Amino acid sequence: METPQNSLNITFQDDKEIQDLLKQLKDAKTELQLTKDEVEQVNKDVNKCREEMDRRMMMMVQMDEGLWNALLELDTLMQEKKSLGNQLEELTLSSTIETKQALLRSLQEEESSLLEQECDLKLRREQLRKALVDASANSEEVSQGENPVKPGSSSQSKSTEKPVRKRRTRK
Repeated sequence: METPQNSLNITFQDDKEIQDLLKQLKDAKTELQLTKDEVEQVNKDVNKCREEMDRRMMMMVQMDEGLWNALLELDTLMQEKKSLGNQLEELTLSSTIETKQALLRSLQEEESSLLEQECDLKLRREQLRKALVDASANSEEVSQGENPVKPGSSSQSKSTEKPVRKRRTRK
């Protein structure tokens, strides 16, 4: 049997799940920042390589065809690395969104549960109020049955009448 005190001591089992989701979110943000830093470094490397490539091309315009192909391949590899960095960033963002959606669903379920509990508690409160009113009425009927007193002649009524009588006697 649940007592009102037990129903107020609600524990949230989802707290650990929420904390785990928040940790995953933090880890994903950290990983995203690392990826962004890596992309920035890759961009710097690409720019350096392009500058170097431009410099070498100026010096070796008439050099061996193999060197030219190697520089083009290097440029292709750097662009591929940049593309992979972008794909990694997109993957990280999509998993972050999924994590947030899962957290949102969890919080919505918890909210729904709490609203349901609130309605149940309000209903119980109204039932207890009605029971209290009924018990009070029954108690009053019992006390009137044992000590028949007219409704207007209670001890409080008598105490309020005495000062009125004193005023009349003074006149």
